[in-house]
Amino acid sequence: MDRAQELSQPLIEGPIWSWRAVALPLGLWVLGALVISVFTLRFGYHGAFVWLNAHAPALGWRYLTQLGDSLIGGGLMVIAVLTLPSPRKLHERLALVAVGVLLLVVLGLVVQLLKRQVFGGWHRPMGLFEGGWPIVFTDVEGGRYFSFPSGHAKTAIATALLVAFAVRGWAQILVAAVGLVVAYSRVAVGMHYPMDVVAGAALAVAFALPAVGYAAPRCSAAFSGASGRVLHRWRWGLVFTAALLVLLEVWIRFGTRG
Repeated sequence: MDRAQELSQPLIEGPIWSWRAVALPLGLWVLGALVISVFTLRFGYHGAFVWLNAHAPALGWRYLTQLGDSLIGGGLMVIAVLTLPSPRKLHERLALVAVGVLLLVVLGLVVQLLKRQVFGGWHRPMGLFEGGWPIVFTDVEGGRYFSFPSGHAKTAIATALLVAFAVRGWAQILVAAVGLVVAYSRVAVGMHYPMDVVAGAALAVAFALPAVGYAAPRCSAAFSGASGRVLHRWRWGLVFTAALLVLLEVWIRFGTRG
């Protein structure tokens, strides 16, 4: 067995790419989804939004919610996976990044298809509550239409899940908490109903777990044959590119506004 086969064999057969590796954040997210679902059953689809929006704590939701933007969230995911302390080898982290980028593209297409072709009549809260209710609309960039499911929640949970695969212990709890906060921010800024957020998060998990389980070990095996110098070039090239994209998107969203 050559070196590449030796490295790839345990990756394909072992549990490190399965849901068990991220059971902790998954458990926290499932608990959060259950709480929101019960809350929605109690107060109704719209009533749950009114209550949660009105009781959002005073945080910088307008800025936090941008972590759910595909370029910003995806870029930060690349940076986190490749730079945070991790028990994973570099070729495994590069595999996570490769799978993650493709996953975000596919999920983005799926969410837009659902928004516009399946649930096109499901309007955002601003299309229903503007002018008649004490709703906080902090970020209205999404307009009044195409509410279900939440694309920002999808990105927040998908990117958090990918980072969770790269870290362990308390770091996974922190990553899970960030994903929850960013997903909830869509309600706090007035752009989505709670169940829009739950649906976006569920889509992220449903697509991410099979994608990582199937594609990540094979990408990792492919990367494992490269030299350390080549892997580090890829690493820092991707980090630099991701940082530029994040800064550009932040500037577009905030620096170009009056």
